[in-house]
Amino acid sequence: MKVPKSKKKFITIMRVMTVCIIVWLLAWIAASVLYSSVVPAIAGAITSCLFAIILAEFYYSGVEFVCPDCNIGFVPKRADLMKNVHVKRGRKFTCPSCGKEVVAIESFRGDMDD
Repeated sequence: MKVPKSKKKFITIMRVMTVCIIVWLLAWIAASVLYSSVVPAIAGAITSCLFAIILAEFYYSGVEFVCPDCNIGFVPKRADLMKNVHVKRGRKFTCPSCGKEVVAIESFRGDMDD
């Protein structure tokens, strides 16, 4: 999926996709209860995980992080992005430019291209 040029559109797509994944899973759970079978719930969980992977890839393609010390933008490896948790103002990364472990600030990639 192509990342839009607008940050507002990017955030809207992220939110809509998240809500759709949740509704999709809840619909499959409801079908599981309705038919008294776990098969629909398992199918819903598997497809929801696949949709979440697509959402994570879309997120990865649309964000970069800025080091507060050296003010350089960087894109971490996918594995580093997924394993690092959010802290108060961003995510903890080791800056590739200055080498310090910092709380990098999330930024929309479209902002940096201009």
